[in-house]
Amino acid sequence: DLLYQDELNEMKEDLDLELHITLTDPPQNWQGETERFDTEYLQKKIRYDGYAEYVYFVCGSSGFITSIVSGLESFEDIPVFNIRFEDFSVYS
Repeated sequence: DLLYQDELNEMKEDLDLELHITLTDPPQNWQGETERFDTEYLQKKIRYDGYAEYVYFVCGSSGFITSIVSGLESFEDIPVFNIRFEDFSVYS
């Protein structure tokens, strides 16, 4: 499910935000990425100078957040306080 896609796209422009949306089970008309968002995906995508200075926002289920935060922590230069998350599990 894609929640708040329009709002995220607006924020992307306003905040100079790099937004990655990938679906592992996309609808037939999906034109975006289809890779699993995991540590391997992060290692491919986070390849730029100054990555440790950025703030990373992760939203999703508890299991997803745990996996992604662990992946971000594998980049030893990213301070833990630069990783923010919201657990959507509490809403279901």
